[in-house]
Amino acid sequence: MFAYGNDEIAPSGLTELSESERLLVWSYRRWIVGMRTCEEIHWTLVWREVSCIFGADSVRSVLGGLQSIIAGIGLYGRRTLRLHPPCCGHICTDEFSIVALIGACQRRDYRTARGIAEWLVREEGMSGVLEGAGRIATVLSEHRLYLPDRSSRQNELNTIDAEVSSESQEGLSDPVLYEDTNCLQSRR
Repeated sequence: MFAYGNDEIAPSGLTELSESERLLVWSYRRWIVGMRTCEEIHWTLVWREVSCIFGADSVRSVLGGLQSIIAGIGLYGRRTLRLHPPCCGHICTDEFSIVALIGACQRRDYRTARGIAEWLVREEGMSGVLEGAGRIATVLSEHRLYLPDRSSRQNELNTIDAEVSSESQEGLSDPVLYEDTNCLQSRR
């Protein structure tokens, strides 16, 4: 299943997630690919899909929240972050963290949300990441789409990887996206 810092364990499949969670993961992946490749088609696809589900009034809020999360991680990330290509049927632990963060905000479990955000970004990025997750969580709730409570699993994962990620913090370069056989990685 999920094990931070251990690439030998295969990530879980997207089929284990709810439809709302799969939409969030797919949107996150596709949006980042669009940013890295400067190909507008990726953003257009996300806009259309999110608009179909949430409507034109809510799409800006969801995508603005997503952009806040991505920007916060890109500017203030604590470690190397991974993501799979948009069409991949697996989910990386970092992608799972984004979903768990939004779910914690939706449940108003701010302690868990802050813990996940602290694990992903330095203090300077906390407000943007939490604000973005909160915007998405609000729209999901307004549309009666509730994410499952996966906070106990997230806490377990954060504990497993706490030592590994703190050791790998120093000496990392600016964000670089490259393709691996298993996933795309954003270096921080």
